[in-house]
Amino acid sequence: MCFNLLKLLLIASFFSLPAFSSGISKKDCLLSVLNTLEDKKVKLDPGIDDTAIEIELQMTPNVMDILTTTDGTLKPILGDVIPDEVLAWAKKKRISKDILPVTKWEILPYDLKRKLLSTPESDDFGGDNWANLKKVIGLKTKNKVLVNFKEETTLFGKKYGVGKKEINLKSIFGTVEHMSIKSRARFGGVELHVRSPLEPGTVSEDTWKLLDLLKIEKPNEHLHTLGRLPIKLLKKDPELEAARVVDYWTRLNLYYEMKTLREGKGLKIRTLSTKSGFDQILFRPLGNSQVKDAMDALIKSPKTGSFLIGDDAKFAYVGLRGWPTYDEKSILAFEFRKVKPKGDSKLNSRVFSGAKKALNSWDFGKDPLKLKEWLELKKAEGLTAAVAMQGSYYDTILDLRTCSKQVRDYMDEIRAKQIANGETSHGLPLKPFNWEKEVQYTEDNIHLLRSDNLELDMLRFDWGRMPYLAGNSKLLEKIGKAQVIALKKIMLKTESNNQIMNDFLDESGLFDEIQNSIVP
Repeated sequence: MCFNLLKLLLIASFFSLPAFSSGISKKDCLLSVLNTLEDKKVKLDPGIDDTAIEIELQMTPNVMDILTTTDGTLKPILGDVIPDEVLAWAKKKRISKDILPVTKWEILPYDLKRKLLSTPESDDFGGDNWANLKKVIGLKTKNKVLVNFKEETTLFGKKYGVGKKEINLKSIFGTVEHMSIKSRARFGGVELHVRSPLEPGTVSEDTWKLLDLLKIEKPNEHLHTLGRLPIKLLKKDPELEAARVVDYWTRLNLYYEMKTLREGKGLKIRTLSTKSGFDQILFRPLGNSQVKDAMDALIKSPKTGSFLIGDDAKFAYVGLRGWPTYDEKSILAFEFRKVKPKGDSKLNSRVFSGAKKALNSWDFGKDPLKLKEWLELKKAEGLTAAVAMQGSYYDTILDLRTCSKQVRDYMDEIRAKQIANGETSHGLPLKPFNWEKEVQYTEDNIHLLRSDNLELDMLRFDWGRMPYLAGNSKLLEKIGKAQVIALKKIMLKTESNNQIMNDFLDESGLFDEIQNSIVP
């Protein structure tokens, strides 16, 4: 096969790669089940005006220093079998086995604390069992810690002067949980929950500020902005109101996905091999099957009084959460899952506050009448509201019908030249592309391109399928031209994929348009 044909097939293959969860295989189903293992059914239990944050901290002496047992002694965490290392330490300290349970937690060395808190690895992670396995029985954060403030500081609404001052951790942190499945076996880390009625951006910044004061390395945060389902409004037109939420949610995800590209990082699926032999998905961009799941659950919510979604719409840059994640059935929330300590905090604060305001005012920045018209057009095409919204998101679909007109024209032009030159594929003459027929490619191509070049899907997608952009002919024309320019660069291979994608985001105007739609 000639070199030009190889290049064309490379481009054509990522035009039609299957979605992560559209057309789910048995293995994908198992992966979907395993998605729940890392932080299944966390009961954040915040009030409706609160912001809730989860932070996962690798275990260090400084992290251990803010933890204690429920009564300050070893008794709450001593099991029936006491490790030999602990008994040897007690003997050296002349502490009898009978006295050991009432020994103060504070005097136990760091390594022995970890030894006592370690739990054998288990394969039984199904259903509600992970919520129980995740709990660290007998452990809590200290009520107060003494911190040296080098400058006047405001922390969670309270002002602190210069010098050594006490911080009330009990009013900031909730329960202590294992950081992950694997961390249980060696007590490798903990997950702490922060709750506050302050603005989301303030809670995020103050959490990192507190970790700095405690000399603890700052991890990414999972930040939850909360709202309440307007059941009466949803009863009136469930499909429209569901579409309004999902349209905004997909824009949030698209913004953070593009923002990641702007920061110079390609998109990869992060996985963790579990004891049972399967790869557990830790992170992935939003998939269009999640869009449909969210639509279905929102449309049903007036009957149940809750957004019954579990973890199905969770794994993305921004998850969409509801029952049973929170104790209140009527809560609907956005979970920002990759909030970085080195990010643009002012811009993030505006996005978080905008998302919270959108939920509580039920205003998602798209004219409901125009969205209603879009849904009616899709119904006329024989699509349900859920399927229409699924097809509006750029995640790969199993056919070429989602390619923009400019991309189709460009590909047709190249194919016509190949046919005229008598080029073949696997010994067979090439034929014109059938843009209305499903086209599939080999697993080898799918694996190679999907694992390393997820962002390339943006270069073939017809962005006019997205309800927020539908009808914006001037912008769509600009995007289409930028797509063709980017595809030509891909064929020439003179620049990195990330540079090509950054140029595309700038030249198309897509990044600015989406950012302006969600940043107040």
